[in-house]
Amino acid sequence: METKYAETIKAERNGNYYIVHDLQTRDIVWTVYQESNGQVHTPGIRIVDKNTINVSFGYIDEGKYRIIVKA
Repeated sequence: METKYAETIKAERNGNYYIVHDLQTRDIVWTVYQESNGQVHTPGIRIVDKNTINVSFGYIDEGKYRIIVKA
């Protein structure tokens, strides 16, 4: 079974995104960083189910963000 999932999204201010990681567990850790400068961000994260998280950004610089989820 995979223990890591990564995805790049094009995020907007006040954006709300569902990330399907298929790791089959709620016991996860995550990191979100802006690809252009490597700055780590702390968006709102909600665990939807064993395979999905909801990522909510507030006031951010729009652009590409890398989301990494590990089980």
